[in-house]
Amino acid sequence: MTFCLYRNLQKTLSLSELVFVKVQQQRIFSLAPARLHTLKQRERYPWANGFMAIYLAVRYKDPALVLHWLQTRIRVMSMFAHLRFFRILGLVLRNTITPYFGKHRLKGFSFYLVGKISVTGNAMSRAYRSFAGKRSNSNLALRLATGFNIIRTPTGCLGFTLSFFF
Repeated sequence: MTFCLYRNLQKTLSLSELVFVKVQQQRIFSLAPARLHTLKQRERYPWANGFMAIYLAVRYKDPALVLHWLQTRIRVMSMFAHLRFFRILGLVLRNTITPYFGKHRLKGFSFYLVGKISVTGNAMSRAYRSFAGKRSNSNLALRLATGFNIIRTPTGCLGFTLSFFF
């Protein structure tokens, strides 16, 4: 397995795409506002560079970009904020990326989260799923790019699977 690091990936975006990303980041900020001390420490804000990672993942059909971004973001937030974070992630994918499926030749997406989401102690595992557009693992007309990552939290691990159908 090889890993290619392209640090200037966001510099390949056009001006209109950068404006779109900035507007969507403002929408996410209205859904999940930061406290004053979090604004001073940008790296502690859970949605820092979030929409950029999501947009680049959709544009290049590479779910690993979102998965690696999630791995860094979960560490800085409270475990009780995880469920709200993943609900906003599903909402962002469904409402802001869905109109651009045709532009990037993406037909749909699906993500599945399983584990101890926003719970402590000896609680049962929970599952959360979000999807939009066409999706099917058995449809030969659709190609699939999928990624799986284990996200470590203070109470255990979350399994996160993200799939793009194109």
